[in-house]
Amino acid sequence: MATGARVESIEALKHFKITLIKFGEKISAALEDAESEMGHVLNWLENEQTTYWAAQIRKRHDVLEKAKEALRMKKLFKDATGRTPSAVDEEKAVAVARRRLEIAQQKAIETKKWVGRMQKEILLYKGQVMRLVTAASTDIPAAAAQLNNYVLTLEQYAAVPVEAGSSAAMAAGEGSMTRAAEPARRESKSPWAGLRRLTPAALVRDAAALVPLVDVQWPSGSIMAEDRQTLVGLGLPPEPIEPGERIICAADVWKASAVYLERLGKLPDGASWYVGPAEMAAGSVGSCVAVKAEELLRGRPDLQEALQFPQGSLVVISAGTGLGAVLDAQDHDLFAKPDEAATPAV
Repeated sequence: MATGARVESIEALKHFKITLIKFGEKISAALEDAESEMGHVLNWLENEQTTYWAAQIRKRHDVLEKAKEALRMKKLFKDATGRTPSAVDEEKAVAVARRRLEIAQQKAIETKKWVGRMQKEILLYKGQVMRLVTAASTDIPAAAAQLNNYVLTLEQYAAVPVEAGSSAAMAAGEGSMTRAAEPARRESKSPWAGLRRLTPAALVRDAAALVPLVDVQWPSGSIMAEDRQTLVGLGLPPEPIEPGERIICAADVWKASAVYLERLGKLPDGASWYVGPAEMAAGSVGSCVAVKAEELLRGRPDLQEALQFPQGSLVVISAGTGLGAVLDAQDHDLFAKPDEAATPAV
């Protein structure tokens, strides 16, 4: 007989998925730290200590030879009275030099033994943690992806229209595929406001992996200097971002001929800005990546003023017009160019 699952909170699944990902990241970080520390110790033994004691053996051997020569000379020559002078001090020096050489030779032998033992212990450790490594690198991400699929399916189910008055109608408002748990906006006052429907749900954005942003050419163009001055005078209250803050981007957004930037509510890790292509088909939700704000601004310094805009702001940039629109939280276009801007197909 078919059975169903009783899911009382989609948000709980989302939080569990985020916690699971962070748990996997902590495991991976701990394993990397342990392996790095073992590598440092092995390098210290193989290089620093082995080289040090080899040099000490050479130096102490030279000291011993000089002490022996001094002793031989002392016994060879007689003093003014014709007697052989006492060589007690020279004999003591030879004994000390010989002992110090023996210590260095023993240290070199012990270092070689510890190198072999350390190599063996590292191999044993790697074998013992292999299952944990697999869990952190494969099993946990796979489980998180499965949870993500469950959440998306549940949100789709919750968004299915039902007849008014039915008990399911209350549940239909719990989430949507595009904007899960985000407040409904007022009626759009700008055609660019339709771009907001393209922004993936918070769950999808939060799952974005951090990637380095290499030097890329943005065909979408940039914000001209005069337009940047205009942005400063728009009067929107600034909300600065930190250099290390994550900026969520649609995969390969830097290849698009037109892009939009939207500032949303902060994710658990603090990320708030989303950058996506402005020519995607309506309703499509692709994969996301995250880049650091300082890396994005290093390649796109023209975004410095735009990224200070408050929550609810939306900025459009295209190859033909440069800065095309700046929407506030009420979807009013504060930078309208009626003769130049093209209406997006969303």
